[in-house]
Order: sequence, then C-alpha cells, then structure tokens
Amino acid sequence: LGYNMDSIMLKKIVSKATLMLHEFTMEPMINLLWSLAALNFEHFDAADLLLSKITESYNVQANDKDNCGNISTERLAQLHQVLLWYEENEKDPLLPPKLRKEIKLAFIANEGRPSFKIDPIKLKLLVSKATSMLDEFTMQEITSLLWSLATLNPEHFDLAGRIFSKITESYNSQGNNEDDCRNISTEALTQLHQVLLWYEENEKNPLFPPKLRKESKLAFIANESRPSKLQKDILKAFESLESLGIVVVDEEIHCNQTGYSLDIVIGIKNSQKEMAVEIDGPSHFIAHSPNGATALKRRQLNSLSDRALLSIPYWEWDELSYGSNRKHKRANKSIEKDDEKKRKQLYLQECLTRKSFI
Repeated sequence: LGYNMDSIMLKKIVSKATLMLHEFTMEPMINLLWSLAALNFEHFDAADLLLSKITESYNVQANDKDNCGNISTERLAQLHQVLLWYEENEKDPLLPPKLRKEIKLAFIANEGRPSFKIDPIKLKLLVSKATSMLDEFTMQEITSLLWSLATLNPEHFDLAGRIFSKITESYNSQGNNEDDCRNISTEALTQLHQVLLWYEENEKNPLFPPKLRKESKLAFIANESRPSKLQKDILKAFESLESLGIVVVDEEIHCNQTGYSLDIVIGIKNSQKEMAVEIDGPSHFIAHSPNGATALKRRQLNSLSDRALLSIPYWEWDELSYGSNRKHKRANKSIEKDDEKKRKQLYLQECLTRKSFI
C-alpha cells in the first residue's frame, strides 16, 4: 500500500491469512504474496508457504498443454515482481523453471506494470478475522488497519465500524486527562484524518469524538515536506508559460477542504480558475503503478477539493530532460538545452489541455 505498516501487526494478519489458504483461489494468493513484496515483509516463511501453495496448484496441471491456464497474465506479472523481491534479499524461491519463464514473459508483455484488485468477499473475510483480534492490537496497529481499508475503498463500511468503535473506546477511557491523544502517535492521528476523509467521500458520518477529529487534522497538517529538485524544475517550467496566461499561485500549501499538502498551485491570469499540481517521485510508485498512499491522496483530492488535480509522474518528466536517452551527443549543448525547455513547455501545455484547463 505504500505505507510503513507495523511489522508485528502485519505478521499477525499474514499468519491468519495463511491459515485460510485452502479457502483462497490462485488470484487472492498471488495478490497477498505481491502485497508482501510491496511492503518488503521481512518474514519469508509466510511468503514461502504462499509460493509452495501456488506451486502445488501449478503442478496439479503438469500434464496439461497450458500449464499456466489458471493464472492470468496480470497475476503472472505480479509473480515476477515477487521473484525480484526474493532476489533483492538473496533468497531463492522454489518454483518450476517453466513457471519462472512464463512469469517473466507475462511481466514483459504487461509492460512491467502489474496491478491488482482485492476480491471484496476475501477482503471482508480477512478483515473479519482481524477485527476478532483487536484486543491484541496496539492503537497504531488498529489505525493502520483502518487506513488500509480507506485506501482499498471497499463498499461495505460495516468493515470499519467495529474498528472505529475500538479507537473511540480507547480514547474515551482516558477520561478528563489534559492530553486526550497521548497514547495515539502523530502517525496514527495522520492516518485517522485520512480515514475521516474516506467517510466524507462516501457521505458517511462516523461517531468520533470532536476533539479527536481536531487533533487528527492538526497532526495531518503539521506534516512538513520540502520541495524536491524535480519539483523546483517543474515549477520553473510552469513559470515559463506566462505567454499562455499561466501563473504560479503558490507552492507547498495546504488544501482547505482536505488538509493535504499541494506541491504547486497554478492559475490563469485574470481568472479565478486554479489547479493543484502534484509531483510524484519514485517513492510514490510500485513499478509505475501508484502505491496506496499516492492513490488515496489522488482519489481524495479529486473527490473533495475545489481545485482540479494534475499529477506528473517522475519518469515522464525525466524523459524530457537534457541527455535523456540520447543516442548521439550534440556539439552545441546550448541548442540541446533550448530543445529541452521547449519539450517541457509542450508537455505541460498538453497536460493542461487534456485537463481542459487551457
């Protein structure tokens, strides 16, 4: 999901899930395994068990002409990333050679962009198991679970109800202490604010103490970020679009509706029209697919903010840069630099046109 989930809590959930593997089809097993790779889960015994189950299912079909008949191309692409995760950690997964080959070919055919969907029935089953263990969880673990649901955006809000009740119960048990949030970390408060936005997106109203709502938003807004080199470069490119009537309104400000930090806000001269621009670097993606934190921010800004949103992925911008993928060097670097500036201006102009901003 793109979030640093507590390892103890994750191990508990994964342990429960591995006990249910006989109820899983191939797809949710691979989704779970891919999630462990994305989170860089340190306990490979759980991953080994999942791989073993996948291999067992594969070997049952050993005499079929199409050995991968029950594994979609998308799932095979995910398995390739899992194998890379094993390689990163100098582990050797036990997989049939032919399956390894099919996995790599599927990944290449899928342009290196695996994605996944969570089966809502399996998700409900998994969360139900987790909620039965809430007494064993810390506050951070509980809020991480709730945040994960907000990111996955399931349609059944009853999944979150009991978890919310547990947080409120713990909060209210502190009575009249001066600092009501002393046992809730800043990290957990930040997650809770995003969960409350999830409820707002769906026009739901969770029963939540007003003071805790306030503390959650304050913690969320307090998160500071510094402009990256990439962000400064894109800001400079926007400033060069003055001839199109584009003006930079501000940078590193908070969205009034959501509290999210906005990298850049642009506008049109002599107009009230504005657009938020998010610069998404490598940490925002898993193989060019937005991670959970990035997907959640995009979704909530699009749903709740009064500004349109433009997201610029780092690799698209990098391709425009001087020297990127050049086959031949030019003698006159000033000409190359001038070409780069024009490419960047044209790219931004095309992005703004697609968004109907200009």
